[in-house]
Amino acid sequence: MHSRGPELDPLRDGVHCPRSIDAPLHSQGILPGAEQESFERHLAECSICRSAVEEASDVIAELRRASPAETRRDLLPGLLTRIDAEAKGEAGLRRRRFSIAAAALLLVGLLFGSRWLPRRLDDPPVGPERAFDRALAWLEHAQEPAGGWSAERWGGQARFDVGLSGLGVLALLSTDRSPPAAAWRAVNALLAAQELDGRFGPEFSGTLYNHGIATVALLRVLDARVDDEASRERIRGAIDRALEFTKVAQSPAGGWGYLGGEPGEATTAATFWPLQSLLLARGSGWRGLDEAIAGGFAHLKRVSDSQGRFGYRRPGEFPNGSEALASMGAICVLRGGSDREFGREGKARLLDGILRDGFTARPDGRGTFYGDFLRTQALEGHAVLGGSSGRHSPQELLASGQVRSGPEAGSWEPSDRWSAAGGRVYSTALAALILRTKS
Repeated sequence: MHSRGPELDPLRDGVHCPRSIDAPLHSQGILPGAEQESFERHLAECSICRSAVEEASDVIAELRRASPAETRRDLLPGLLTRIDAEAKGEAGLRRRRFSIAAAALLLVGLLFGSRWLPRRLDDPPVGPERAFDRALAWLEHAQEPAGGWSAERWGGQARFDVGLSGLGVLALLSTDRSPPAAAWRAVNALLAAQELDGRFGPEFSGTLYNHGIATVALLRVLDARVDDEASRERIRGAIDRALEFTKVAQSPAGGWGYLGGEPGEATTAATFWPLQSLLLARGSGWRGLDEAIAGGFAHLKRVSDSQGRFGYRRPGEFPNGSEALASMGAICVLRGGSDREFGREGKARLLDGILRDGFTARPDGRGTFYGDFLRTQALEGHAVLGGSSGRHSPQELLASGQVRSGPEAGSWEPSDRWSAAGGRVYSTALAALILRTKS
């Protein structure tokens, strides 16, 4: 028999277990049978969840001591007075938030019966097609009245609203059916977010993420059926202005960097979306873009190494790993329409590097949705050249991680390193795009 080691106080030590969310349900005995047994086995090894169960049990016991008449009043103010008295520092604040959640859960049950308590479904996860449909339904549900999406509302940062709205448009347009009305409302929100200089979204260091994604989304809109000529001209005018801003924002040495203050050194991460927008626009008939595109490829050539990998600012520089950067570079090279910069042999090295990497977006939160989105896009380009990458497809794995019940049903948990910026809209829009990629 092995020792579990020293006990951890999760509220003191700042650690977390994703299964602790089941503590209130376990304390009331309303987890489905198999899940209840699994959670009890988990408790034997997890001091974090044992602490969560104790906290939930204390709150539930206090609420259950109240008379039925008392439950018809708002019991939370009195309970929170006691919790506030205990809440000291960051640990106390975490305890308070957990206690509020447990108290609210039980009050709903007391007032309306257990049928209102959230439960997770026992039915098996759906396949990729159904998961995609559910993802679009969630995105439509999460859409703001003005047509865009709020990052902050779903756990992200408000300054990325425009980029997330662009991802939402791309996801809604990726259906095989006619794009839903929500897509056109989101397009109007993007058009309203354009400034007089052509820039989409607020001005800050990450402006080019918002701007590049929004420009790509509007270019994709023109590929969809837009019958109204006035609408097409409005979109084309917005793209014209956006492309001019993109060219002005390019660094003198080629590529794009982070904006704000002094012009920054170009990075592969910041270059990806602007270069994509220029390549797509050139393919759709826009002229006068060749010089800016050549500058983007000059950056990629400058940061590539003998193994075909792309660095961040220079060869061999990988602050967050090489995988996403490899996919960014490969997408641009494969869709650039020329062998001049890298040649066929160079393209083969790029693809070899991507195929060596596994997909990372998993239900347990490891990896990134953004990295897997980029990889599926790169491999789709490989398929156009006659390659095969089906054994690397993450679609089934992604479908199994979709939230299946409750108010977030149809979405994916914002659990990777970029979720702090984009929240649940980020994870769900990218998951939908991965599911639709023919890789």
